[in-house]
Amino acid sequence: MEAFKLIADLGFSIAAVVGGGFFIVLLLKYILESVVSRAQGLNGMISALDNRVKTINNEIVRLDTLICHALGVKPDTRRMSAADAVGMAYFIYFIWKFVTLNILPSLSEASTTLIALIDRIRMLDNDMIRLDQKINTIIEIKEEEELRKKK
Repeated sequence: MEAFKLIADLGFSIAAVVGGGFFIVLLLKYILESVVSRAQGLNGMISALDNRVKTINNEIVRLDTLICHALGVKPDTRRMSAADAVGMAYFIYFIWKFVTLNILPSLSEASTTLIALIDRIRMLDNDMIRLDQKINTIIEIKEEEELRKKK
């Protein structure tokens, strides 16, 4: 009932614009929730990969230390400390590559679709305004004809 009161108070075109704005907000909320949920899923995968890279690096350092001990060679402590840095550098490279190859194109495509949707809504809004003007013109013409007939 309040929707009809809003239409009666504001007019159909303004009420339609308000409804269209509400639709755009819902659509943007849906798109952003989808992007956030995908990013959270990617975050879990990246964390798992980070843990795996650290485990592999630690295992390599352990094996290197065991081999050095078995052969009676002094282990290279600089290389051991650099293993974490190399692992982190590879992890950062992996994240950068994944973001630039997978996430950015998807966001770009979503942005293009959203811009096209906004343009279509603007065109519909203009069509509704023109239709409202035509209806008002027809009503005015009919009122003028009725006044002429009464005279």
